[in-house]
Amino acid sequence: MPSSTLKAAVVLLGSLCLATFAWAQSSGKILPALSATAESASAVCPTGQATVNLDINNARARLYNTGGLYFRQNQGSIYQLPVGTERSPMFSSAIWIGGEVDGALRMAATDYGPYEFWPGPLASATDPDTDCAAQDRMYSVFLRDLLAYENGEPATADMLDWPWQLGAPVLDGDGDPNNYDLEAGDRPEVLGQQTIWWVMNDAGGEHDWSGSEPLNMEVQVTAFAAVAGLPAVDNATLYRFRLVYGGDAPLENAYFGWHADADLGSAADDYAGSDSTRGLAFVYNADDNDDGDGGYGSMPPATGVIFIETPEDLGLTNFLTYDFNTGIQGNPEGAEGAYAYLQSTWQNGEPLTVGGNGLGFSEERTRYMFAGEPGEFWSESNTDDRGLPNTPTDRRFVASTGPFTMQPGESTDLLAAVIWAQGSDHLDSVAELRETADELRNVWDNGFDFQIGDAPSEVPGLVSPGDGATGQPVDAILYWADAGLTRYQLQVSPSSTFETLVVDELVSGTTFGTDALPQDVTHFWRVRALNVAGFGPWSETFSFLTGMQQRPAQDALRLEGNPAFVQVAAPDGFDPCGSDAASTFGCAEVGGNFVYPSLDATASYIMSSNGFGPERSIGVFAPNDFELRFTEEGSIAVNVFTSSRGTRVPFEVWDIGAVGPFSENDPSDDVQLIPALFADNEADLAEEEAECMFGYTSITEDPLGFGWPGTQRIYGYYPTTTYDEFEAGAQSELDAAGGCGVLSPTVRAGINFSPGRPLQRIVFYGDPESPFFQTEGPLPGHVIRFYTRTIETPILASPSDGAAPEGRQLSLYWYGGAALQISRDIAFADVVLEDVEAESPFGIPQLDAGTYYWRAGNITDTDTLWTEPWSFTLATPVSAEQISGLPEVFTIRAGYPNPFTSTTTLPYGLPEATDVTASVFDLLGRRVATLAQNERRPAGWHELRIDGARWPSGVYFVELTAGDQRVSRRLVKIN
Repeated sequence: MPSSTLKAAVVLLGSLCLATFAWAQSSGKILPALSATAESASAVCPTGQATVNLDINNARARLYNTGGLYFRQNQGSIYQLPVGTERSPMFSSAIWIGGEVDGALRMAATDYGPYEFWPGPLASATDPDTDCAAQDRMYSVFLRDLLAYENGEPATADMLDWPWQLGAPVLDGDGDPNNYDLEAGDRPEVLGQQTIWWVMNDAGGEHDWSGSEPLNMEVQVTAFAAVAGLPAVDNATLYRFRLVYGGDAPLENAYFGWHADADLGSAADDYAGSDSTRGLAFVYNADDNDDGDGGYGSMPPATGVIFIETPEDLGLTNFLTYDFNTGIQGNPEGAEGAYAYLQSTWQNGEPLTVGGNGLGFSEERTRYMFAGEPGEFWSESNTDDRGLPNTPTDRRFVASTGPFTMQPGESTDLLAAVIWAQGSDHLDSVAELRETADELRNVWDNGFDFQIGDAPSEVPGLVSPGDGATGQPVDAILYWADAGLTRYQLQVSPSSTFETLVVDELVSGTTFGTDALPQDVTHFWRVRALNVAGFGPWSETFSFLTGMQQRPAQDALRLEGNPAFVQVAAPDGFDPCGSDAASTFGCAEVGGNFVYPSLDATASYIMSSNGFGPERSIGVFAPNDFELRFTEEGSIAVNVFTSSRGTRVPFEVWDIGAVGPFSENDPSDDVQLIPALFADNEADLAEEEAECMFGYTSITEDPLGFGWPGTQRIYGYYPTTTYDEFEAGAQSELDAAGGCGVLSPTVRAGINFSPGRPLQRIVFYGDPESPFFQTEGPLPGHVIRFYTRTIETPILASPSDGAAPEGRQLSLYWYGGAALQISRDIAFADVVLEDVEAESPFGIPQLDAGTYYWRAGNITDTDTLWTEPWSFTLATPVSAEQISGLPEVFTIRAGYPNPFTSTTTLPYGLPEATDVTASVFDLLGRRVATLAQNERRPAGWHELRIDGARWPSGVYFVELTAGDQRVSRRLVKIN
């Protein structure tokens, strides 16, 4: 059969799978009873570690086989939209299942862990012969994998191992529904263009989150997504849950719930709402500017969860939001609290009622919180029918369907989707989200089938580091030219034949930052484009030599808006910037010892962060500065995110007012904060042991700073009244508990969560060779200050001083400052490039061979404060393809810089004089700028200068029309 016919056959079979095998086990089918029971359940396997990205369209979602989605302890959160940006509409989600067996409540749920589902089918939960490693797996198959197999390429490992015997759906191609034979024509069912399948059960261990006996439930999950040219599909991720009940008695009054912590861009300014007619629970921005940390900027989108198919066609039956706090409307307390939320009931048994915060405003019972149209009663912007709004905040919600009954051995199905829409303002985004829900439901009802076209033919051009470049940072940043596509495969290897891969990633956009590579090693790299149909040809191969230590995190210094974290005191009066200091990095720039990426002055510790640290949280508290003070007495910290255990730690957290790097602190305005902890070591230690200690371990044991044994993350919250009042109550309870114990709600009420936390995710590890090293943390006398205001002089980062980079485009990196100069001489008498509005990274379009000097500056009212100059030497011109002569064809070249932060430039060539029109469109196809409109241009080379300073981060396309010809280029805007 010709390959084109085979491809058509695969597409046709994919469209038929919804009507054949996918629903062959229809909802409600009675299956043989499974063996695991509440009485016999025992922990056979540890919590699942498998993870796979669902990332075929505009969204990238990290999935887990634990019952939680997108977020995992110690691994952070990934739900990017648009993919390739740092913008996220959904921080975490989790499934909740609850019901009654013989009148007793059973629950399997979580929010952020511990988790209550384990890998593998229910029958394996009590089997002592279970191979845990084999069970702990998620299977991902792309439609392009099937097409490649039809064209003679090898099957992927997940295609070969497709677990049909565990329930993974198969498209029968050999006439035998009781087997799986690839060679005979059987295929994994691929919904859309990527499908991920896994199975898990709730009987494989203790339910430490809910405190419940297990349900004895198996959950088979099919996650999938597609590219259709429709925003409703292209911005959605979908999830089919098959619940298989294995208990001995009926499961009654059962509910399935979706718990979500949306964090729509900036989490601090969100509202929530519900639309029961559409089965939609949603979150939207409270105003027209999502301007906080990670925000979408202007035109903020809306996001939500839609129930498309539910048991017994119940639809969305309940929706409730709760506070991130204690109390009857706060974080759910065990199985009873979670089950109450599934039924739209508060934790004290009182029903959800219309108006106010859903409790006591009226006697009108409802199952849907904030069901009114935004702006109308009852919505978050009008809670009392007179226009009283709620304070925007970080919203958590539970959307559920039920009640329904499951008999032993019975299965039932549910289909849900996470959707996203962006309108002209925050309210229009909600309207667009409703239309998106309708459109996605309609597309599903009509087969969810899309044409996919051909694999790409474009060959990406490598840009930087140039071929043969030396002195590169070990955390190298790789750039390649835009090939008009959004997805690429990147490989990095110490071998020119790529036999051993240190990076093998599917990347969105045209840039990738590596983790720390070995120093003084030559690395080879290449890129190829891909789309839903397959991979394009590989680029040429470039090499680069690492010679530079890891660059500081860009947010690590308070330069033009970024914070500085420095040591200002050490034990016994040791001068952090004196002649005996082990490290003085940062002393000249910020008036202290810069400890975030380097050893402190005594070489006893390094301070870092697990995930997004204080550089992402502290800015909103400017101009106040903060300190961590290690003292003999220390203070009392609380594990607020998990058990609420309190324990004494050897440090204090202080708001010291507006001090700045060159002023003395005035103690009279200092406010002591309450430390919060989060244990990164619960995989190695019991929860109580992990949460009742503080310490760090050797640098050499975990140089990247994740999951160190004995390590606690440090956060800081303001007290409701004063720290002293909080400690008085906490200390008496800790004394009674033997030094570490769960604090009462009365004491925990002394923690004020509403202002947020200026400090977060701080961790320490140390050098065991230092005489100061101790496992309990830095010695008393260390004081670390967190500045939040502008520092005068920038810091250069890359290329390193004296480097000899090669390539078609050179990018300069620095921290802080908006002025840049490049000169042929060290005195800057022969300046070849000057920009007073430059931003790092800065892409240089073209330079001749030779040695150059560069410096960055901060412009003040009276002067420009320049850094000391660094040099780099070019053996060949930066641009290998000189833009000279008359173009032979109409063309547009890659923008520089790209990605860009405020402005970028695109060269284009005209072989003859013609009228030119140029526009910029966002990812949804909306025009955001017109650069030229039927303007006459002569033959030759020209430039499009684009100012996107006010645009939100995301992917944009420049479309250029000359006569009857049209070309386009892709740009990535980052903030």
